[in-house]
Amino acid sequence: MAAGWLDAAAAVETASQDAGAAQPEAAGPEAYEAPAALPRQEDIEAFEAFGSARDAEGVPHEDPQAEPWNPTEESTGPRRARHRVAKQRSMGRGSAVFGVAAVAVLGVGGVATAEGKNPLPVSLPHLPDASQLPGIGALVEDDSAPEAKQVAEALSPDAGEALRNRILDQAQQQRTAADRAARTAAQQEASAKAAKSAAQERVRAEAAAKKKAAAEAAKKIEAERLAALAKSFVKPVSSYTLTAGFGESSSLWANTHTGQDFAAPTGTPVKAIHSGTITEAGWAGSYGYRIILTLDDGTELWYCHLSSMIVTSGKVNTGDTIGRVGATGNVTGPHLHLEVRPGGGDPIGPMGWLRSKGLSV
Repeated sequence: MAAGWLDAAAAVETASQDAGAAQPEAAGPEAYEAPAALPRQEDIEAFEAFGSARDAEGVPHEDPQAEPWNPTEESTGPRRARHRVAKQRSMGRGSAVFGVAAVAVLGVGGVATAEGKNPLPVSLPHLPDASQLPGIGALVEDDSAPEAKQVAEALSPDAGEALRNRILDQAQQQRTAADRAARTAAQQEASAKAAKSAAQERVRAEAAAKKKAAAEAAKKIEAERLAALAKSFVKPVSSYTLTAGFGESSSLWANTHTGQDFAAPTGTPVKAIHSGTITEAGWAGSYGYRIILTLDDGTELWYCHLSSMIVTSGKVNTGDTIGRVGATGNVTGPHLHLEVRPGGGDPIGPMGWLRSKGLSV
């Protein structure tokens, strides 16, 4: 409530200042003029009563220790050598009016509040219309001006909602752009991974193809080698029957069988399996008549149980007839006993060796 009174007092002061702005400042007490409007006597008495000491019931009372003021002739008489009056600073009419009005308003309001009554109503100054404000009235009167439209839009209740919607739309667009960028990055990453996997698979396929091609080439080379060997190697006899094999045991041999037997009629031609040199030919005990053909790599081929020996020394070529099938030595029938001894050492299986030379036996 006090704030309302202060606002009213401020309005009164403003009006008083406007009214007394043209009054000149007085030069002394003789130039001082009483205010145009003074507060009512009852307001002043109420203010003095409200500001003075009160008893328990709220009735003001006087201080018994205070000394009463008794003016005397001496105190009120003029003094010599002091005929000049000091220049007093005059008070503006507006300030005086504001002070008296503030005292009156506060005093009356305070009395009313102390006595439990409703405070006196205080009127507020009327605010001017927006069309009367400088710089805005023209915009308000002219609704067709672009500035007026902008001001109206800015002051419109829907302007905040429109701004909020624009902000939300921008945020949504940014989120959409971020999602699109994330999807694009994920697609690019997936494409890169797929391309990398495809490249690795292609490399593996190429490596497998190269390996397969190398294996096929090696197989072809081996076939060609065997074909070439087949041309340079021949079977020891053309017509035969395989009987005792390498490593078999029998009472006919002191140890296991050391060669392969080719049974054939007596006199069947025996051929040089490969070109080489006949290093030994003659009787060999239980082997009967035997011819030893030494190949260029040092392998010895023993032809045993021959009925006759045609070539007993010197160089021979592949397919040359060097003897004939017989039944000499420790035998039960005519056959060719063939032994293969690499480097002139222990014998090995003749069948495997002949197959390694491209011969099918």
